[in-house]
Amino acid sequence: MPAFQSFTPLVAAVALITLGGCEKAQQTAQAPSTEMAAPAEAVAPPPADASASASVEGWDGTGTTKLGKPLPEFEFDKIGGGKADASSLRGRWTVLALWSASDAASLADEDYIRAIVSAADQDPDLDFLSVHIETDAARDPAKAFKGRPWPTLLADEKAQQSFGASALPVYLLIGPDLVVEASRGALAKTPDGIKPMFRGIAEVRKQVSSPE
Repeated sequence: MPAFQSFTPLVAAVALITLGGCEKAQQTAQAPSTEMAAPAEAVAPPPADASASASVEGWDGTGTTKLGKPLPEFEFDKIGGGKADASSLRGRWTVLALWSASDAASLADEDYIRAIVSAADQDPDLDFLSVHIETDAARDPAKAFKGRPWPTLLADEKAQQSFGASALPVYLLIGPDLVVEASRGALAKTPDGIKPMFRGIAEVRKQVSSPE
């Protein structure tokens, strides 16, 4: 038998294997992938209204939806006579307390409020002001505030909504430009009293005066 004839079956077999491999590769390339690509990890952008000093020692950024936003406009009667509005706070740092003499959580914070008032009196660049949210229109403010000498404005329940306060008491740190720079809820559960709060105030001032 001629030599070329003995190689014919072998050549044919190689050709079939090669052809089969090419077809398989082509089918594999054309077949759609059944594997889903892993989605890119989503990175949530920081909230547009968040203050750079939203969370510092003594201030956890809770209690209000107004953090990082301008203080809401208001004009309330003042205990002892006269009125006060938001613009009267401009140019000063102010701890603004929203509370109510008829609210148990607020009453639990009363000693802390007295301590805040005393500490603020020793700081020439810091004021304290409370907004009393009265839920009972029949209450006599003079009786409610007997023995409570700190500066207080009288407001109704609508004020709590305008300040974005979910519950009372709420403490807001207002910057000289009337932006709510920091916030926190009740102090009664704070084991270290008001010291962390005032260290946080110093840190917020530093951040606002010397932003990175």
